[in-house]
Amino acid sequence: MKTTTTIKEIARIARVDKSTVSRALNNSPLINIKTKKKVLDIASELDYFPHSLARGLISHKSETIGLIFPELSFLKNPFYTDLLRGFESVSTSNNYNMLITSFLSEKDNFPFHLIRSRKIDGLLIVCSPYSLRTFPELKHKEFPFILVNHEAEDETGCSVTSNDYQGGLMGIDHLISLGHTRIGIITGNLRCFAFSQRVQGCKTALKMRKIPLNEKLIQTGNLEEGRQSGRECMSRLLDLPFPPTAIFALSYDLAMGAVQEIKYRRLHIPGDISFLGYDIPEEDLNQGLPLSTILQNPFQIGCVSCHMLLDLCRDNTIPDNHKDIPVELAVRSTSSRKTWT
Repeated sequence: MKTTTTIKEIARIARVDKSTVSRALNNSPLINIKTKKKVLDIASELDYFPHSLARGLISHKSETIGLIFPELSFLKNPFYTDLLRGFESVSTSNNYNMLITSFLSEKDNFPFHLIRSRKIDGLLIVCSPYSLRTFPELKHKEFPFILVNHEAEDETGCSVTSNDYQGGLMGIDHLISLGHTRIGIITGNLRCFAFSQRVQGCKTALKMRKIPLNEKLIQTGNLEEGRQSGRECMSRLLDLPFPPTAIFALSYDLAMGAVQEIKYRRLHIPGDISFLGYDIPEEDLNQGLPLSTILQNPFQIGCVSCHMLLDLCRDNTIPDNHKDIPVELAVRSTSSRKTWT
C-alpha cells in the first residue's frame, strides 16, 4: 500500500530542512527560486499536492480561467450551452479549469476579487450591454481578457464575434429574393452589439435592393420577457394597416413568441406569412414546422475565444485581435416565394 507523502520525506529527498519545504510550499519570499523549484518538483513527483499547484506557485499562474455570462440562467439558451462546450473543449485539452460567474447589470459589482486574488489567469466575458463600462479598468490592470460576442472598441482589445452584420444582410436578402418587400424585423435591444449589427445588416440589404426603409416594420423586444415579448412585437406588426408579408426574428425566443402569435391569429406559415428566425436548432421542429433560420456557430466561437485567451495568458503573440466567425443560412419550410399582395 502506498504511504502518504510527508513534508519530512520531501525534506529528506531534497536535503533541506522541513521549514524550507514549508516555505517553498507556501510560496515564501524567504527562499530562493532555485531551492523552491527543487522542492516543488519533488512534491509534484510524489503527488504531495496537485501538479498544477506546484507549477502555479512558481509561475504565479492558477491554470484557471474565468467565464462571465450575462445571466446565471444562461444554460436555458442553446446558444450559450454550445458556447460553453467550446470553452470547455479547449480549456480541458490544455489542462485549465473554468470558474463561472455572472454579471447581469450595472447594479452588480464586477468580480474583480477573482483578479486581485489571482484565482484566475484570464477572463472570457460573454457580453451584456451593461458590462462594457468595466473594460477600461481591466485594460488598465493589463489583465488578459477576451470579449465574446461583442467587438472591442479599439485596436488594443481582443474579441471574437459571430458575423452578425452578415447574418442580417443574408436574411433580408433571402426574403427579398423570394419577392418580399414588406419585411417585419423583430429585434432585441439595439444597445446589444449583436442586435445592432444584425439590424444594420438588414438595413444595408434593403438599401442595396433599393427598398425604402419603413421604421414601423422594425419592432424592438425585451429579451428578459422572452417569448411574450416576441408575441407583442408580432402583434404590433400584424395590426399595421399594411402588415408585412415576411418576418425576420433576430433571436430564438423572439422567434418562438412571434410564431405563437401568428398561430393565435389563425394565420399559416408560410401560406399567409413567410418566416425566418435566428439560431433555431434543426431539432426544434416547432410542432412539425421546421423554421428557416440564420445559424451561428457558438461552439467554434467558444473554441476560438478560449484559444486566444490561453495565448494571452501564456504571453504568446496573437496575430489578429479580432475574429469574426461566419454564419450560414438554413432554408427549411417557412420561407417561401411571395404569391400574395
